[in-house]
Amino acid sequence: MKVTDFNKGTTYNGILPRRPDMSEEKVTIRKYKMYCILFFILFVLFLITTVIVSVILGINIKHEQYLEDQLEGCMEMRDSFIYHGNPTGGTRVK
Repeated sequence: MKVTDFNKGTTYNGILPRRPDMSEEKVTIRKYKMYCILFFILFVLFLITTVIVSVILGINIKHEQYLEDQLEGCMEMRDSFIYHGNPTGGTRVK
């Protein structure tokens, strides 16, 4: 496919447009360059996504630890109230 045909709006069949003086080796090198650039962009996007997800998970883990600490404090207050306020030594009477 020539560049002029490509610019006229003919259907694109997956073959890169090339100048008439380009050899098949140059077209192949051009394809590999294109795929390398595409792979690099996708890899960078993957790294950025991984960092964002790890930051979000790190925030959630910190928040979960804070909630666990609060729950333990509530349980200690409950236990101290039950054991100190009940003369039977902590056993519940139904």
